[in-house]
Amino acid sequence: MLAVTMAIDPKVTLSRSTFTTGFTDRGDELALSVVSHPSSGLLGRSTLLGQGLRVGRDAELLGPGCLDDNRLSRHHFEIGVGEVGAWLEDLQSRNGTTLNGEPVQGRRALTPGDVIGAGRMLFLLHPTRAAFRRPQSERLLGVGSAIAAVLEQIDQVATHPTTVLIQGETGTGKELVAQELHARSGRRGRFVAVNCGGVSEGVLQSELFGHKRGAFSGATESRGGLVEAAAGGTLFLDEIGDAPPALQVALLRLLQDREYRAVGSDVTLRTDARFVAATHRPLFAAVQAGAFRQDLHARLARWTLEVPALRARREDIPHLVAAFVRRRLGREVPVSRRLMTALLRADWPGNVRQLDAVVERLSIAQAGAECLELDATLEALLSAEVASPAASATPTSAPVALPARPSTDAPSPASPPAGGPHKRPSPDELRTLARAHEGNLTKLAGALGIGRTTLYRWLLEMGLDPESLR
Repeated sequence: MLAVTMAIDPKVTLSRSTFTTGFTDRGDELALSVVSHPSSGLLGRSTLLGQGLRVGRDAELLGPGCLDDNRLSRHHFEIGVGEVGAWLEDLQSRNGTTLNGEPVQGRRALTPGDVIGAGRMLFLLHPTRAAFRRPQSERLLGVGSAIAAVLEQIDQVATHPTTVLIQGETGTGKELVAQELHARSGRRGRFVAVNCGGVSEGVLQSELFGHKRGAFSGATESRGGLVEAAAGGTLFLDEIGDAPPALQVALLRLLQDREYRAVGSDVTLRTDARFVAATHRPLFAAVQAGAFRQDLHARLARWTLEVPALRARREDIPHLVAAFVRRRLGREVPVSRRLMTALLRADWPGNVRQLDAVVERLSIAQAGAECLELDATLEALLSAEVASPAASATPTSAPVALPARPSTDAPSPASPPAGGPHKRPSPDELRTLARAHEGNLTKLAGALGIGRTTLYRWLLEMGLDPESLR
């Protein structure tokens, strides 16, 4: 079971054989992290995969005491990565080893996102940098290298007046990134947010720039706008990709000359606000399609911050669940291994926001429980709305290669593009694949190794109408 309090060392270096402290070079590796443990202070402990690591009782590879579990055999399982990929083998342990909830027999091929169970613990296989500073933020929760990289970029740019564009899928926490950027900037003014696609164009311009009395019907008095309110602080332009054309022109002048006019006024005002924008839309593609001004994009993207999807930082899920449970229930509540396995394996198209919603439902349905469990309703919800990653390969006596890096060669019309499951193809590739599958989107999703929900999200983000592919 997972207890919800976590003690995190401020700095860690992942080693192939030890758990040490410090900060060294960067590197992309595969790591094995503890994601469920009877002792909450040991969550997040990690080790890099080598050619072969033996995991068992009293081993020191995850730090003193981490594997001191009488349900573990002395040599419980072996895990490694070689030229042909990552693999797992149970070493005839007394209580067995599981892979994604299923018993392991023989040697099994592994892919990132796989969950390994042994004794009272769960381990997650995931990509990581070989060394990184553990994230220290009350807003951006997590323990892994992906969110650590975001915080490092925030620290680099926070104290500069540079305009920042935050990109990421819906629900990844882009506004929280903007708030963290403001908090670390040292600016004394307010953090002011506006949704650029949430209201009509005329109302939005009035909200942003203010208006003079009589400027339009109902304007009975003059009023300052959000640009004025953000003086000395940060103006956050959320969903900038949805800004209408006239607003894009006004924003271009604001960013370029730091000047604006209230609606109905001919007086030019100046601002010292810092501008941060966010979008879930691919703005560069919108520029190429003529749907977004190239000059405005150039002004916005002086510094670009990419917020990773939740499925790209699964090692943070236990930490996020712990925080959401505390917030909802006001206390620590363990999470069963079965539930944590399901949460770790889910695809999360709605990202952190969707995980929060699931925890809220659990907190209501199991408010008085001593341990949160995977009930039938949630299991059906995860199956229907949060497609799980493709299952691991069938048992084999030899390792199976991990998905290859994307190829520069064009895929054949009837085959998904190289790169393995969840490698997002281009719009042209999707059209070609849809034709090859006679417009059957269910078959297309299966060929890509994703669920229909993920496919529809891809189409939406690319601006493609699903009906046009049928």
